[in-house]
Amino acid sequence: MKQIPLSFKLVIILVWALPQMSTDIYLPSMPAMASYFHTSISMIQYTIFFYTVGFSLGALFFGPISDRIGRRPVILWSLVIAAIGSLIAMLATSLDILFAARFIQGVALVGVGSTMRAVTKDVCPDKQEMARFGAVLGIVIPIAASIAPVIGGYIEHYFYWRISFVFLLIYISIFLVYTIKTLPETNHDKLERPLKYMFIDYKEVLTNGVFFRYNSITAFALCSMFAYVTISPYILQVKVGLSPEQFGYTNLIIAATLVISSFINSKMIYHRGIDKMLQ
Repeated sequence: MKQIPLSFKLVIILVWALPQMSTDIYLPSMPAMASYFHTSISMIQYTIFFYTVGFSLGALFFGPISDRIGRRPVILWSLVIAAIGSLIAMLATSLDILFAARFIQGVALVGVGSTMRAVTKDVCPDKQEMARFGAVLGIVIPIAASIAPVIGGYIEHYFYWRISFVFLLIYISIFLVYTIKTLPETNHDKLERPLKYMFIDYKEVLTNGVFFRYNSITAFALCSMFAYVTISPYILQVKVGLSPEQFGYTNLIIAATLVISSFINSKMIYHRGIDKMLQ
C-alpha cells in the first residue's frame, strides 16, 4: 500500500483549508465592512454568494483541464488568479469591485482545491489510504478553518477589514512560491482525447443516480454550513452584541463537533471500509 509522505500531507491540509479560510476570515469584519461601504450586512453577505458562484462554476472545468495539461500549471495559475482576486478585494472601493474580487477568488481557489485533490490521488492511488487520509482532513481542516474567524476577529479589533485580505494574499503567495519551487507534475498520463468528450462525461455523471444520492448528502451539509456562515455575523455581532474576537471564538465550538464526528468517521472507515460506509 502506497503511503502519502507526511510532509506532503501537511501541504495538502494547508492548501485544502485555503478555500474555507478565504470565506471565514473576514466574517468578524462584516459589520465594519457594511459601515465602510454605507450599506447593510445583507449586502455584504453577497460576497459569500459571489464567491460560491465562482467556486461552483470553476469546479466544472478545472478537473478536466488538469487531466489534459497537467496538475502543476493549473495550480500555479489558480494561485496567481487567487492572489489577484485577494489584491482587488484588499483595494476595493465599492461593493461591485468587492463582489467581482470574491467571484475571482472563488473560481481560482476551487482550481487549487480540486486539482490538489487530483494530485493526492496521483501520489496515492490506493482507495483505502485515500479514504483514511480524507477522514484525517475532515478532522484537521475544520480546526484550520475555525482558526480563521479567530484570526479575523483580532485583525478587526487591532487593524481593519482590509488586512484580512492582506493575510489571504500572503497565505496564497507562500503556496505560489512552493508550487514554483517544489511541487512536481504528478499527472504523467495526460488525456489526449477531444474536448467534446468532457461534455459526454458530464452527461454520464448527471444521469448517474448513485452520484446524485451520495452528493445530495454533501449538498445539504454545505447548504447548512453556508447558511450559518452567512447569517451568523448579523445574529451574533449585531443582535447579540458579541465583539469580533468573541464571534471568532464561537466557531471553535462548531469545529469541536466536526472534529469529533470526523474522528468517529475515520474509525468506522478503517474498520468497515469506504464502500460499506457509503452504502
